[in-house]
Amino acid sequence: MKEYIRLALAEPLLSFHPDAGVNPLIASGALLILLESARRGDEDSPACIARAAEHLHHFVADGSAVPPFTLGPIWAYCPLAAAIALAKETPAVWDLLTDEEREKYDFIAVTLARLLAFATADDNDYRTGPGMRGNYCKNWNPNYRLAVVTPMIFLSRYLGGAAALDAHLASFSYDETVAKFKKYGMTRAVAEWTVPAPTLQDGTKGPTAKDFLENGGPAYLVHVGDATAARLHNFEGKPAGSGKGVRVKYLYHGNTADQANAILTDLLHNNFSGGAVISCYGTYEDGSPKAYILDGTKSPYEGQMGMMKEFASGDGNGIRSGLGYCSHDFVMICGALLSAKELQLFDLNAPENAEIAALAKVGCADFLYKAAHGYMSFTLGHAKENKPHTCGGGCPFWKDWWQENYGA
Repeated sequence: MKEYIRLALAEPLLSFHPDAGVNPLIASGALLILLESARRGDEDSPACIARAAEHLHHFVADGSAVPPFTLGPIWAYCPLAAAIALAKETPAVWDLLTDEEREKYDFIAVTLARLLAFATADDNDYRTGPGMRGNYCKNWNPNYRLAVVTPMIFLSRYLGGAAALDAHLASFSYDETVAKFKKYGMTRAVAEWTVPAPTLQDGTKGPTAKDFLENGGPAYLVHVGDATAARLHNFEGKPAGSGKGVRVKYLYHGNTADQANAILTDLLHNNFSGGAVISCYGTYEDGSPKAYILDGTKSPYEGQMGMMKEFASGDGNGIRSGLGYCSHDFVMICGALLSAKELQLFDLNAPENAEIAALAKVGCADFLYKAAHGYMSFTLGHAKENKPHTCGGGCPFWKDWWQENYGA
């Protein structure tokens, strides 16, 4: 048995519950690895089929474990959407679910598609979910784009294509959605979607989630106790974007959700737009580097084009060169590529994708080298050491999977 399959089999069952002790980004990725093996029909398939079904049973067994649809665990939405789309087209696994479980996944797919259309469609520019909290934007850093745009490709596939997706968006009802949350015991989702309207700076009440989800217009934020969010949004009534709401035809940069090749090429170009690979980024007044490889070596890909943007970008506190952000990107890219290839939506190794494949292969190889040798990141105005082999996001199994499928 391949080591990355062994690691995926050992991963805890998928859950979004905050008390479960599970990283949903890693667990969703493990489910994808299991589904790929299940579809191969080799000697590992029976174990992978059984464990994949366990993940899918567990995820909808407890309503509190279902995503709250507030764009909180956003990075996990990419592999989650890829996994449920692939699971639906893997009869050996999907047929093990009950009718009620499949009904719940249909509802999750529709509702997540509606939320992410609200977040990413060309006609919308919202930076909040129904809970009127959040800090994201479809045009910000690569990790945001991968997290909130990529899922639409897979949710469209799950729902039957772009026309079916648009029909679900057009028929959105806030009241019917909340009623179904209650029917299925999705208590966290109910709490997120029924937050009272915020008080605006002039003392009036802002629009409710029902208002801006159904009819569009402006959205505002409520006060959040979380330290990161409170630093960014420390009072009620702060603007959180505007648009047409959920009831739109879905387009991203003019592409329908069925145009997977165009959307994924767009997102990958953005992710690997860091320029030529460098091993250090930024300097202090004494000339020493702010971000660098810990063991003092240089990336063997130095000078080659395709470095991840998160190794050479910025944030509100200045320069940013973060291994952790690149780790999130790497995991989402791997999950998307796995499912897209299995569903014949996009193949990085296809001749027509040679240009973006060259950038991606350099960028991921450089990332894996920096992760293995340790990287001193610099984000949010300070250095943060990432020691070797400790980067987050499930790299232990994705590293081997990447090298098997796209490595030298």
